[in-house]
Formats: sequence, C-alpha cells, structure tokens
Amino acid sequence: MLLCLFLLVSGLHALAQTQAPDPWEQGRVRIGPVAFTPNIVLKNLGWDSNVFSDVENPKGDFTLTAGGLVNWWMRIANVRLLGTVSVDGVYYATYASERGVNQRYDLRAEYRLNRLRPYVLGSWASVKDRPGYEIEARARHDEGAIGAGLDVRVTSKTHVDIAGRYTTYRFDGDEVFAGSYLAETLNRKSTFGSATIRYSATPLTTLTLLGEVGQDRFDESPERDNNSFRIMPGVQFDPFALVKGGARVGYRRLDMLSPVIPDFSGLVADVDLSYVLLGRTRFSVGVNRDIQFSYDVTHPYYVLSGVTASVRQGLGMGWDVEARGYSQRLAYRQVLGASDGATGPVDRVESYGGGIGHRLSQGTRIGANIDYYRRRSAAYLYDYDALRYGLSATYEF
Repeated sequence: MLLCLFLLVSGLHALAQTQAPDPWEQGRVRIGPVAFTPNIVLKNLGWDSNVFSDVENPKGDFTLTAGGLVNWWMRIANVRLLGTVSVDGVYYATYASERGVNQRYDLRAEYRLNRLRPYVLGSWASVKDRPGYEIEARARHDEGAIGAGLDVRVTSKTHVDIAGRYTTYRFDGDEVFAGSYLAETLNRKSTFGSATIRYSATPLTTLTLLGEVGQDRFDESPERDNNSFRIMPGVQFDPFALVKGGARVGYRRLDMLSPVIPDFSGLVADVDLSYVLLGRTRFSVGVNRDIQFSYDVTHPYYVLSGVTASVRQGLGMGWDVEARGYSQRLAYRQVLGASDGATGPVDRVESYGGGIGHRLSQGTRIGANIDYYRRRSAAYLYDYDALRYGLSATYEF
C-alpha cells in the first residue's frame, strides 16, 4: 500500500509545486514578531444517553463542552517559538461529578542555523475525560513532558533528527475504575531517545526511518517496569500533495523486567492518510497498532489495534455531510499463572456516526452530529451501548 501511494504522489507532484508557507505567515493576528490565531470551539451541545457507560440501567444527561484554542508563533532573527494553548469546560446538567475544566499547553523553541537546528519542547495537560478506549470513566489525569533535539541537514535532501523526551503520567489518587485505583497501576515516568532519518524523495514526498529506545518506570507498580525498542520506516506527504498525511509501519519489542509478565514483540503501525477527490469528497483512513498499559492488575497491558475511516462530501453553498466510524481491538496480556498461557481476553470497541455541517466563512463552521458507541468485553459488566448527539461550532478570528 505504501509503495502504491509513493508512486502515485511521485508521478503527480508536478501538479502542486507550491511550498508550504512559514507558519508565522498563517497567523490571523500579527503584532510585531508575534502571530496568533484564536478560536472559539463548541465541541458538543447535546445529549449523552449513557454517561457512565453502564451495561444495565444507563443514565442520560444533557452535556456541554466548549472552550478556546490559540495557536501562536514568534520569530526573532533565527529563533522560532511555536505554541498552543487550549482550555475548555465540560458541563453535565444532572451529574455534577462529571463536570470539569481541561487545560493543554504546548511549546517548542528552535534556533535555525545553516545546517543545524537545535530545539527544546515542553507540554502539560490536565484533563478529566475518558483516557483511551479502555477506561470508561471521566478520570482526572495529568501529563507533562520535556524534550530536546538536534535536526541536522546532512544533504539538500537528507535530514537526521536526534531527540530525547521525558514524560510523566499522573492520575489523581481518588480516581477509581472497576475497583482499581488508577494512580496505583498507571502513574509512571517514561524516558525515550530517538533518531529519525528523513529523505525528500520528491518535493511532496518524504521517506522516513525512526529508531527509538526507552523505558517506563511505574511509581507504585514496579513489576510493570519495562524497556522498549522500536524501528519504523515510513512515508510523509506534504499538505499540498494529492494524498496527505503519513504512515509508519514497523517492529516493536517490549521487555518486561518482571518474569511473571510476558514480553511483546511484533508489528506496530501508525497510519493517518487522506485524499480529496475532485475537490469535494474527502476520504480519510487511519490504522493503529501498539502497546497500551491497562488499569487491571492481572492484565498489565494490551495490544491495541484498529482502524478509523471517514468520508466527507461537499454539497455546495458551504454545506457538507460526513459518515465516520472506528473499530478497535484490545488484546490483553495477562500475568503468567493467572490462567493458562500468556494471552488474555479480547475486548472490542466500535463507533459509527455522521453529521451535517455548514461553513459560514474561512475558519467558521457549525454542525450537527450523532454517534453510536458500543463495547463488547469478556467481562459482561464492561459492556455498554451509548448514543451521543448534539451541535458543534468553530469560530476562528
């Protein structure tokens, strides 16, 4: 599949030779060296038919999620700063325990030299939401990261990026799901180093090779400590190419330090591609496969693999309709001795939905959405069905 996409874009890249502008130029508001684009976002105004994802006696509620997003850039001589600030509030009319304020901040600073580009980055998020496909509870958790790297232009077409990153994951001490305190099983520190080679095969197509080593160290569950290695070749397409996005498919090995938890080695993938047909129909597809750590004591991690897809059709006069869905498979690995073998149960999480929207102007859109969710688990109590629908809106200044 990757080879076909590469040949397609390589043969047609002459149709779109425009180079991507400096991100600073995209800022809607500019004050001296600073440019920024503020947005007001209504993520959802509607109804959730199963607030707590219960298999029996589901409880519905009116819900509202809205906030603001600011992308900003600063350029001073050879220095570039890029940042994002996002804050939103989540409101439930009846169940006050589900309300919360979510904050996300990202910052990257780089110094541009002729062939060298050193950079540092940092991020912090504090959110109350459902963390991933497994935990069906709105749990407060924080994630902070710092990192640094050096991007080296080896030739006119070849770059090498060497980077390191330190990340902390923290759940509040009173957050519980299915009888497990999430802080006890999931709070951890992750340290990773990586090297990425990028080769510009065409003006619109970049071939990549990622190598990464790292480790996870858990605060209160040292039996989950592990070392990790991955190598992932891939391809990245320019935003002006016919096919947009990127794809990486490779190999990962997870070595658990505890002898009672099975290791993992196998295929991993991260694919996010889209294609616009005749300027009106947008096809998007995503494929994922990787390791995720579980809250469950007897099932320390699972292999998450799935696919997402959507089709958005322009109708003219600013109107469009969309159909979307995903299917995720959670294949658990269990502690040796818990039962026969190392494999555990398999859960499936699916969603299907769609919506209709109207673009009022560049950066301003309103829409109506409806999505159906379901989970089928080996443990019956974790099964659920939910229908969520409502309005959404984005206003860009």
